[in-house]
Amino acid sequence: MNKEEMFNRLVENAFDFLFKAISEIEAQPKYSVIHFYAAVELFVKARLMGEHWSLVISQRQEADWDKFISGDFQSVTLTEAANKLKKVVRSGLSKAELDAFKEVANDRNKMVHFFHEAHSDEESDKFKRNIVKKQLKAWFFLHQLLITKWKAEFAKWDAKISELDTELRKLNEFLQVIFDSLKSKVDENKKKVFCMKNAHPVVSRLRSLAKKKIRYMRLNVWYVALLKKVSTSSVQSVERLSRSRKRASVNVNHAENTLNPRMLRVC
Repeated sequence: MNKEEMFNRLVENAFDFLFKAISEIEAQPKYSVIHFYAAVELFVKARLMGEHWSLVISQRQEADWDKFISGDFQSVTLTEAANKLKKVVRSGLSKAELDAFKEVANDRNKMVHFFHEAHSDEESDKFKRNIVKKQLKAWFFLHQLLITKWKAEFAKWDAKISELDTELRKLNEFLQVIFDSLKSKVDENKKKVFCMKNAHPVVSRLRSLAKKKIRYMRLNVWYVALLKKVSTSSVQSVERLSRSRKRASVNVNHAENTLNPRMLRVC
């Protein structure tokens, strides 16, 4: 068995565990947790193997090819794998990614050593929701790794990655997981937005002057409108007066023209 065949088997096993975990969420949440973490761990180890097979072996054990292909070796823990991904492969996990994977790892340990069945339907539903949320969060980050940073190593399995993502998106909690994962970035961007309220005193002074300027402009607009109104009224009054004078003059002329001169004779 060569390196490529071992890599392919490792990845195929990871997908098998993931699909199994999804099918067990409702009926067997305990095994869903165990299988889901096994899949996450295998994907991380596959990325190490893509660089070199010896990276999969724990630091506490000497690398031996014969023992490795026979399965007689101790593999790296998640923490060791993350350390090698960062320092050797130069394609490390972010803090958010590692924390999400560790949450699933902790749940796996609880399931193996301390799991007990729920005593009520309500407790069971709460337990399942908690599991699903953590698994979806881990998948959110793993999916991003598989299709972006580690795309070159896992491009061969694009169809399966897409199929898995489609299945997990059917769960109601998926959108909430995405929101929670992106919320930190949104909050960080909000902090970068310039807040005028807490700005430099000079800026506050400019804001105050701007407000006064706006009030002055509003008053000026009102005053101009008033002048226009007054002017319009005055013009209308003058025009009415002028028309009255013209009518009076016309009436006088009419009267003078219609009077009989004899009527003006002194008796």
